Amino acid sequence: MHDPLLQRKERLLQRRRLYQRLVWDIGAWMLLIPVGGGCLVWAGGRLAGLSIDSSPFPNLYTTLISC
Repeated sequence: MHDPLLQRKERLLQRRRLYQRLVWDIGAWMLLIPVGGGCLVWAGGRLAGLSIDSSPFPNLYTTLISC
């Protein structure tokens, strides 16, 4: 027959796995959105013909690289 204790333990295990999965998913999206957004901005700038050389702050980039 059905064991109520076993069913309760199984529900708790499933709930715990759901919370772990949600935490991992939220953490992954928190990393993917900024990285993906940065890549889209970079790619859009490259397609528009913008580069580091045409930056309004060209000396800032060379200063940061030379450090």
